[in-house]
Amino acid sequence: MWINPKLNWTASDYYNAADLNRVENNTQEVAILIQQVIGTIIDLEPIVTNRDYTSIEFYNGLNRVERNLEKLLVLNLDGLVPLKTNWQVGDPFSYLDAIRLENNLSILYNLLSKNATAINYAGTFNCGEDVI
Repeated sequence: MWINPKLNWTASDYYNAADLNRVENNTQEVAILIQQVIGTIIDLEPIVTNRDYTSIEFYNGLNRVERNLEKLLVLNLDGLVPLKTNWQVGDPFSYLDAIRLENNLSILYNLLSKNATAINYAGTFNCGEDVI
């Protein structure tokens, strides 16, 4: 189930375990929508959504998260920001990174979810005049 992203990050906000759980959950939801709408199966690396305040995310985890997001970029859409898949020890994670992750997912989800509702199922055709 899609979790509404936080799109108004500021420099004074704190990024926590629940925020990264939301990003990974929403990554999985967008991958499901891509399969439904486009028919492309996205082979994601393992998704982690059970972080808590005792969890520590290391650079390799951030690289995995961003590689998964990169796999979702099967559409060339305006507003998508390039991902960072080369995190290293000591790289700072800022509110700009949080904006990039959440905004990219939001753009993809909004477009795909609108298209998913327009798909006809069971071979139904809608054309011509309404005479029924």
